[in-house]
Amino acid sequence: MTDARSPKLRWHRDLLVFAVLCILWSALVIFRVIRDPFSSPGYPFQDVFLGIKFYGHAAHITMTMQAIAFAAFGIGILLHQRWD
Repeated sequence: MTDARSPKLRWHRDLLVFAVLCILWSALVIFRVIRDPFSSPGYPFQDVFLGIKFYGHAAHITMTMQAIAFAAFGIGILLHQRWD
């Protein structure tokens, strides 16, 4: 979106809100991974990634991968990077 006074290309506000929400979601997911490093045997740490349920250490890894992806989306949008 261009403004008559500013030739610089700007992102829409809703896209910037989405970027901030992606980064906040990423932080929340990482906090959850760090907060529960060792689950109890009765209630193991769980994650669903691509429709597959993971438990324990594998769940920590898949949840961390998801957090990294969301952070990359948010940071890329905030830095005005285009992935063509």
